[in-house]
Amino acid sequence: MIVPKIWIDAGHGGKDGGACANGLIEKNLNLTVSLELKRLLEKNGFIVGMTRIDDRFYDLNERCQMANRWGADFFISVHHNAGGGIGYEVIHSIHPGNSQKMAQIVVEEYRNIGQVPHGNGIYGRKNSKGTADYYAVIRNTNMSSIISEFGYIDNIVDVQKFNTEDKLKRQAGALAKAICRFYNVQFKDDAIQREENKVEPYRQRLQMDYPSWAYNIDTLVPVKKFNRGDNITAIGIKQGWYILDINGIKCLIPSTPCKAI
Repeated sequence: MIVPKIWIDAGHGGKDGGACANGLIEKNLNLTVSLELKRLLEKNGFIVGMTRIDDRFYDLNERCQMANRWGADFFISVHHNAGGGIGYEVIHSIHPGNSQKMAQIVVEEYRNIGQVPHGNGIYGRKNSKGTADYYAVIRNTNMSSIISEFGYIDNIVDVQKFNTEDKLKRQAGALAKAICRFYNVQFKDDAIQREENKVEPYRQRLQMDYPSWAYNIDTLVPVKKFNRGDNITAIGIKQGWYILDINGIKCLIPSTPCKAI
């Protein structure tokens, strides 16, 4: 069985905060949902890559290139909306296929957790010439892609559905269930299957494909930044992250930028 590779793109980040209202900053909401989605998908057997795992900026072209280089099977960009509306919008490609199929399943799962659609709640948008997709992360990725806009951060009613960590995790759960449905995978309830501290024995020489930080395994404080081309040795795996020993400090580094050598 070929294991699907899912790329999660947490919208905005770093100098680009995205929408801000009601005491919330979109980039932070997007990252919380994306990290929980990664965790749930990995528990259900998927291979997951991410644009960012912390508060940093990547432009739209970089986001597409990272997913293309990694060889993702599906790209999901996580956002929250603004502009005076209410409800979810899921944006798919203008071309028939898996993008539209996934988008339809996502909106069904959003309805299942009580979110309402903004307008139709699902659409594709053409560029000004009417010949291609309008949105860069759909147009410039080599795999099927969608954009999720769960709700409006500037609507005081809508924001009640995603203004706490638990509510954001519920949103991530809806996305995870949709992805499992799309790939005909039986979703495993994370509340039942908890293996947070399981560490698998492992030793592997790796090379960085692009820069990333290693984080203290206990505090998640950044310890050391590795650059593209740097070689590292993983001494274990935990929840899809490689474990390193940096001067006696156990650290985590995401698996996405690493390749075996």
